[in-house]
Amino acid sequence: MADIKRLNYFTNEFLEAADFTAEQKYHLDMRHLHNSSLHTPGVVNGLVVSLSGAQVTVTPGMAIDPSGQEIVMSAPQSVQKPATGSFFVTLKYHEDQTDQTTRGGVTGFKRVAENPNVLPEVPTTPDSSAVILAFFDANGNPDPSKRQWASSVLAPNSVTGDKIADGSVGAAELANNAVTPPALRDGAVTLGKLALTPRPDPSVPYTQLTLQPGAFADVAVAPGFNITNTRPGVLLLVIVDAYTVTNGGIVGWQRISDTGKDGTVVNERVRFQNLSLAPSGGGAPPIITVNYKIYVVRL
Repeated sequence: MADIKRLNYFTNEFLEAADFTAEQKYHLDMRHLHNSSLHTPGVVNGLVVSLSGAQVTVTPGMAIDPSGQEIVMSAPQSVQKPATGSFFVTLKYHEDQTDQTTRGGVTGFKRVAENPNVLPEVPTTPDSSAVILAFFDANGNPDPSKRQWASSVLAPNSVTGDKIADGSVGAAELANNAVTPPALRDGAVTLGKLALTPRPDPSVPYTQLTLQPGAFADVAVAPGFNITNTRPGVLLLVIVDAYTVTNGGIVGWQRISDTGKDGTVVNERVRFQNLSLAPSGGGAPPIITVNYKIYVVRL
């Protein structure tokens, strides 16, 4: 890092244009140093990307680039996507000199406009000085996991139990893979610190199955959750919300898993069984219809 200097003013000092430029540069450099040291590069707000035909449109918003420069886009921008193949959509800091003047017989520009550029990039690895806003495959399908989000940098072991209010950390506060082992002290996060309220989500429909008397059915536990080959020592909390809509019906369930030779968990599933009894007046136990939802939390 170069020596940090700022202007020192005194009476009758003679100032030139370079002095005023140095004044602005000092504040810019210190702000960029703050951003790059305490924040990760990425989108702060807005900058939503949409693809319509061959046109890529990005809404106004703000981002921080890897150098700590703030990138503010005040109006939507549209660009053409590449003719073929997958591509990234990135945002890059850019400056233009504006407000040209010839006053006093001298030609110059009185302002510097910060005009970011939206760029569709075909290479597998995008420009390292830009912020990744989106990625589209060759069929135009977006991959949200490629989008960069700005966040705060946490020092190792800085998050301890006494720093987290009960119930303050929920799904909305954590990005996927945001919490890594170096960021947490052992035992700092307990179930009481996580806002995991096991209640049915009304926006998710129930899945339905039918069971004959005494029969059972195995349902895979959240196949998209990557349960298979879970590491030894990782606790999986399985929450089942299930009921039968059949009069006189009884449904039971249990969690079943197989353990490999190395201790990994494989073939994780929930078994639902028709436990209905025969009516008191005689007859066979009823065939039941079961509605269920399965939630999984890795701890």
